[in-house]
Amino acid sequence: MAAKAGHYDVVVIGAGSGGLTAARTAARFGARTLLVERLPRLGGDCTWYGCVPSKALIRCAHAMHEARHGARFGVAGLNTDSLTCDWQKVKDHVKSCQEHIYNQDDSPEILEAAGVEVRLGVHASFVDAKTLQLATVESTTPGGTELLTANHFIIATGAGPVIPPLKGLDAVKYATYETIFDLPEFPGSLAVIGGGPIGSELAQAFARLGCKVTLVGKMMPREDDDVRHVMSQVFEKDGIVVVEGRAESVEPAAAGIVLHAGGRSLTCAGLLLAAGRRPKGLDAMSLDRAGVKWSQNGIPVDAKLRTSAKHIYAVGDCLGGLQFTHLAGYQGALAAFNAVQPISLAGPGNVAVPRCTFTHPEVATVGLTMKE
Repeated sequence: MAAKAGHYDVVVIGAGSGGLTAARTAARFGARTLLVERLPRLGGDCTWYGCVPSKALIRCAHAMHEARHGARFGVAGLNTDSLTCDWQKVKDHVKSCQEHIYNQDDSPEILEAAGVEVRLGVHASFVDAKTLQLATVESTTPGGTELLTANHFIIATGAGPVIPPLKGLDAVKYATYETIFDLPEFPGSLAVIGGGPIGSELAQAFARLGCKVTLVGKMMPREDDDVRHVMSQVFEKDGIVVVEGRAESVEPAAAGIVLHAGGRSLTCAGLLLAAGRRPKGLDAMSLDRAGVKWSQNGIPVDAKLRTSAKHIYAVGDCLGGLQFTHLAGYQGALAAFNAVQPISLAGPGNVAVPRCTFTHPEVATVGLTMKE
């Protein structure tokens, strides 16, 4: 049998940027707050798969690029032909940055010191509009569940990588942004499917570390044409080959992988799928039982981040709209404020949200593009 229900003012489901900020904000206003996370650690995509590891990798790539081109600034004595990437040390640097951020900002001890109760390794699903069931992820036997109730819930379950329906994909090894930082060996060549922020950042980083990179798809499709023109010149100097066609199929080969795209056949040692992100895990939460409308594309909310069940909020990438760490954090704080305060506030529209792709040079945008 499930344990007797406990009661909270706010329960936050998901411990990425949105969930962490929501939990801290609710606790700061004196609410009894519980943060639940399916994984055995807090931090979500930003700490473990996104912002932190990608920027740490980009820093390593920048160091390699500066060393390779240092002669023009008066750096002498370097044999640039002998420069190579020590992939294990790169991974060690990435890991050290992740651990630093985790221990400084995201650990359970930090959250508990801020007044937030934390449950790790539990799957959350609704029993009804006010009751949540927590089941231990590792437990497949009866008895590993707990019931609790709350005045308000904040859903912040994030998103995961889109795996495109590419013919032959099941027969080859590939990476996503969740696994690329743990590659056992540095690839001599890499095909990147997707030219958005994730694909563009990682393509340039790997190219500057010494990998031969082919980027498949339209580069930076959301940006203005003049920006794309500048970045295409930069990518060309970095040795990145851009194939602005659709990836059609992939097959294993002696040298790694053969990718058919844009009427061409490309042989590469590695394959990175960067075709976007999509809300994850919503179908397993029994949202219908709570009266929350949702689809595979995300959870619709009003301007105050309320779902169709007005005591239940949703924030961040699980909404299916703009997917940025700073936006998820802002929405988390706003939803928590609205949940625990007698007044409520509306958030900004999408046009007011700034964004940045951390290539070199960086591409930052706020407001409408010329086409929009």
